[in-house]
Amino acid sequence: MSIDKRKLSKEILLSLVLGAIIYFILSAYNVMVKTSGDYRIALHNTLDLGLLGMLSIVVMAVVVYVCTYHGDLVFKYRFVIAVVAFIVCVILGINGSSIECMYACFGSSVDTNVVAGVSRPIRSDEWAVLTPLTMSQYYGHGFSYYSEIVRGTSTDVFIEYGTPIRNLIMIFRPFQIGYLFLPFANGLAFFWCGRFIALLMTSFEFGRLITKDNRRLSLAYAVMVVLAPAIQWWFAINGFIEMLIFSQLSIVLLKKYMTANNYVIRTICALFISVCAGGYVLTMYPSWMVPLAYAIVLLAIWVIIDNYKECKMTVKDIPVIAIAFVIFVAGMGYVFVNSFDTIKAIMGTVYPGARTELGGANFKRLGLYVTNILYPIYGLSPEANVCECAGFISFFPMGIIMYIIYTIKSKKKDVLSIVLIILSVFLFLWCSLGFPQILAKITMMSLSQASRTIVIFEFISLIQLIRSIHLLEEYDIKEKYIVLMSALITAIVVGMTYIVYIDSYPKKEVWLIISLVFFVLMMTLLSLKKKYSNICIIYIILFMFVTGGLVNPVRVGSNPMTDIDELKAVSNVVENDSDALWAVEGGFPLINSPIMVGARTINSTNVYPCIDRWKMFDEEGKYEDVYNRYAHITINIIEDSNETERFELVQADVFKLNVSIDDLKKLDVKYIFTSKEYSQDELELVNSVNNYKIYMIK
Repeated sequence: MSIDKRKLSKEILLSLVLGAIIYFILSAYNVMVKTSGDYRIALHNTLDLGLLGMLSIVVMAVVVYVCTYHGDLVFKYRFVIAVVAFIVCVILGINGSSIECMYACFGSSVDTNVVAGVSRPIRSDEWAVLTPLTMSQYYGHGFSYYSEIVRGTSTDVFIEYGTPIRNLIMIFRPFQIGYLFLPFANGLAFFWCGRFIALLMTSFEFGRLITKDNRRLSLAYAVMVVLAPAIQWWFAINGFIEMLIFSQLSIVLLKKYMTANNYVIRTICALFISVCAGGYVLTMYPSWMVPLAYAIVLLAIWVIIDNYKECKMTVKDIPVIAIAFVIFVAGMGYVFVNSFDTIKAIMGTVYPGARTELGGANFKRLGLYVTNILYPIYGLSPEANVCECAGFISFFPMGIIMYIIYTIKSKKKDVLSIVLIILSVFLFLWCSLGFPQILAKITMMSLSQASRTIVIFEFISLIQLIRSIHLLEEYDIKEKYIVLMSALITAIVVGMTYIVYIDSYPKKEVWLIISLVFFVLMMTLLSLKKKYSNICIIYIILFMFVTGGLVNPVRVGSNPMTDIDELKAVSNVVENDSDALWAVEGGFPLINSPIMVGARTINSTNVYPCIDRWKMFDEEGKYEDVYNRYAHITINIIEDSNETERFELVQADVFKLNVSIDDLKKLDVKYIFTSKEYSQDELELVNSVNNYKIYMIK
């Protein structure tokens, strides 16, 4: 077959041009993120092309060329490409952890290999809690269900925060398995990249399900999910990524189970649905689990209604379903038995305890997602912090309005849209008005704060938007109507947010830029069946990358904590005296640094309270409301503990413990890690590194 050289040259030239444009946009954006929005520095650094820049343009041009002109090939081998990309990322140790912030606590100048973006101090529950807890599992008894390092006593590290353990139950937490056989840096890459790629792929397959295999629209949906601000700002903790992976995958597998006649395929689907169910339960974060569970149930009902005529169930299905059910029940039963005391302790705490929410008071935040594109650059949001305000770019309420237009125009109804709208109304009422207490408890929404439910509401709104666009695609909408509709949608969506948050962003040029980029985004979404659809996809990817792509840094590898001189000194002591208990004088996040090198630290973040330990100083239970909680514990060493309050509540998840050296002896503490200098006879200076010292209690 002869090659049309002219056509090939044109394609290559266009790919190079697009590759260069993409490079300049991403490069400038990366500099703006690092400089908090200084566009002058961004332009200067971007235009100063070097060899690396030229290579990047070529790589991007190749990607554009392959995806644009050989999309069918990419689709055919998408799972192979995903696996290869995952393996490469794990080998290179690519992750998005902000662990650099822990180095910064010590003033360390260790190179943390950030190649793009910046570390986010606000994500302290990742870099200062989850990551240190995970690192601690490499020490002691090595990936045991109960750790002696965290809290300095036997601690269930599986159920809360979910650190990796060497146990078959890990089939329900597959993204942490890499830690069990890989060095920490590569295990971290396994965790970060595995979840990113899995969410992208499952979202694409789910998109194909709700759009009847419209691949471009499915890709747009997948990108709008995986790069959504809500996903990226909460990427490492609370199991949100796992929830979306397991929920979407279970719906896709349910459809496959119902339409497949091969019982090998049906068995595989049933087993994976069982794993998805177990994984979902083990995320252990009701604030998102409960509202999202409603979506799973309603989507499952839709799949059943849509496919029951094709589904031919026989006696053979009984053992398949039974085995899957037994695996789920056995797994959850095992966890419940092993973690019963932990669950009981957590439910009995003052914080977080057993929630009783009534919802409401969050109506104005329903359009807050519009401002999300500003967060990665400035790190600020109109309300609370950027994490609390992060959402999905859902264009609410346009998905519902577009469906109404479709029903009027076609005289037809769509079961999925009806199901989604019913759920949207339910969640809308919870977020904006709230429920009476009895209704909140019956629906179990009492376990979910309205501010958290908004994220699920936006996710449902995004699904509705994609579904409505798909339904309207059966009509060949002319370009002029696309422009008109996009302008109207942008005016409504951005206008509503402008009215509410004008005081937070008073500069009108900011709103003009927001309006422009949202206008173009809406046009591209409505133009995915046009001949220039590939350009539309590129814009959608760029828009979402700017919105969420550099929320977390892109880091290659993670240097060991022993590269920090202060922790190297702690590590040396631990090697010779691994059973000794430590106390850290100071606050969060310093309290979690010794566990990263295996030191058994009594005041490392207590993910659930150690009541018996604190009762030693509070026999009458006077301060139980202070220490009976999830807590970061600040220890303050004083001469006479009788002269001050023993326990002081600093905030909901922080309390201060005022203790003397004699008190620490009662707690069996042997070593103190502190920045203070002491000359008491009871203390022997073991080591002094920079501003920190290690004392041994005689």
